[in-house]
Amino acid sequence: MLNNLKIGTKLAVGFGVALFTILILNVISLTNLGSMDDSIEDIVHDKFPKTVWANEIIDAINDNSRAIRNVFLLNDPDQIAEEMSRLTKAKVLVDARQDSLDRTVLSEEGKKLVGKFKDVRANEYFP
Repeated sequence: MLNNLKIGTKLAVGFGVALFTILILNVISLTNLGSMDDSIEDIVHDKFPKTVWANEIIDAINDNSRAIRNVFLLNDPDQIAEEMSRLTKAKVLVDARQDSLDRTVLSEEGKKLVGKFKDVRANEYFP
C-alpha cells in the first residue's frame, strides 16, 4: 500500500504519526500532572506541617528529659531554676503543637492517635 506513494507523501504521513503521538503524550502528561499537583498540595499543606509539629513535640520531650536529668545532677539553685524554665518553655511548645495537631488531624485513625497522645500526656507525663 505504501509502495505506491511518493517519498514526500511517506514523509508527511510519518511526521503526522509522530506529531499525533506527541500530542497524545502531551495530553496524558498534562492529565497526570494535574493529579500529581493535588498530591503535592496535600503533602505540602497538610502532611508536612503535621510531621514538623510531631518532630517538634519529640524534640521538646527529649529536651525535657535532659532538663530533668540536669535538675537532679546540679547543685546550683540558679542553674536548677534555668533547667526548670526549660521545662516550662517545652511544655508551652508541646501544648501549642498538640493543639495544632488536634485542629488539623481529620482521619479517624489520626484522631485516635492524637487522643492517645493526649491521654498519655495528661495521665502519665503530667499527672
